[in-house]
Amino acid sequence: MLVKVKLPEQSGIFLLFSLLGLLLFAGLCTLGLSWLPFSWVRAWADRSAFDGSADFLTPARYQAMAYKLRVSGGAVIGLAGVCFLARKTLLAFQAQQLKSFASLAREFQRYLSQVAHEGGRWHRVALGGVMVVTVGLRMAFLWQPIRYDEATTFMEWASRPLYVGLSYYTSPNNHLFHTFLVHLSYRLLGDDLWAIRLPAFLAGVLIVPASYLLFRALYDRNVGLLTAALVATHPLLVDYSTNARGYTLMALIFLLLLLVAAFLREHREPAGWTLWAILWAVGLYTIPSMVFALAVVLAWWCLSPGVGPGGFAKRLQAGALFAACLTAGLLALLLYSPTIIGSGLGFLLFNRYVVSHGWSPDLLNALKNVWWACSEYIPLPVSLSLAAGVLVSIVLHRRLIRRGAHLGLATAVGCLSILVVYGRNPPIRTWIFLVPLFLGLGAAGVSWFLRRAPWGN
Repeated sequence: MLVKVKLPEQSGIFLLFSLLGLLLFAGLCTLGLSWLPFSWVRAWADRSAFDGSADFLTPARYQAMAYKLRVSGGAVIGLAGVCFLARKTLLAFQAQQLKSFASLAREFQRYLSQVAHEGGRWHRVALGGVMVVTVGLRMAFLWQPIRYDEATTFMEWASRPLYVGLSYYTSPNNHLFHTFLVHLSYRLLGDDLWAIRLPAFLAGVLIVPASYLLFRALYDRNVGLLTAALVATHPLLVDYSTNARGYTLMALIFLLLLLVAAFLREHREPAGWTLWAILWAVGLYTIPSMVFALAVVLAWWCLSPGVGPGGFAKRLQAGALFAACLTAGLLALLLYSPTIIGSGLGFLLFNRYVVSHGWSPDLLNALKNVWWACSEYIPLPVSLSLAAGVLVSIVLHRRLIRRGAHLGLATAVGCLSILVVYGRNPPIRTWIFLVPLFLGLGAAGVSWFLRRAPWGN
């Protein structure tokens, strides 16, 4: 009995001190790197450059990088010291999180078991068929000729050492988390097209079950199945699933954030908030334009009515929401620290591709871009039917949805807010994350109509 009680405590202490040791080691290494001679660093950089000369690394830039490294190293060592002083509090927090994650895993397993048994045999067969089509369609285009942006991503960043690929940021074309995944795939599997596109491919496949689970939770299993079928066959989603860029990762993280948000509205689970913060940070690290998707998630949360007596989800979880957003911001800052040290904030926030043009974006043109992303390459009757389904789902929102605000309203509020502040219309590919929402809301309206049609009785 004593052994069973002490083992978790010993494991917790081991994990905490392992983290402290890792922080201390990282801080000392960072400080050590800042004192390396410029000639050594330039030689490393030259070896990683395709032309054998890293002209961008000048003595002045290296001095600026060294200063940032020393500040960062000191900050990490200071953080290790703070964590050591607050070790009792951290041990209690760690125990709470581990217990909560175990509970979260059980809830997820229970939900998947419910999903597997609720729909009946033919529903499961249909869902399996959708997944077969999903994989087959994407594999059919996996070896198509490489595009310019894909080649640039691989040649400029993903094929280089990580200390170059994750710190050399000259344009938003470097989707950092995707670059990291492509680098791992390239090192493990080689430089074949399928290996370079594997992260985007896997994310594109996972968008389908994520869409099914989200719209099943918000509406019902038939809406979820129809949404999955539409997402599986949408030409733009198929195309970007075989395009070595970070857009399918962005769409997948967005759907997962909505799924976790739907869970948190009804469950007071600390691990859910931690997972939410991690997804936020990884999404921002993938593509900075993830702010549009995050604004939609926040708008959906804030517009959703409270759950339970007095709406506890809004009142009692407001602090948890704030803490999760703050944690996500700090995690994103930590992930971006190599980029800030290597390239500076200017390249990240003020490059010519993202700098604001003022406070008056062309909203009509932005709406056209959203419509193009959602409806281009599919037959006009199908796209118009889905658009009509979206309108039906808006009008009959209270009758159709199980929980939460309408995603269409949240999308309008969230995206409009960022557009007004941003002051310029982003490229069409930025709106890819909205395609599963359009298809899901359209499926909800179409499903309602089919149930009330003469052949649906």
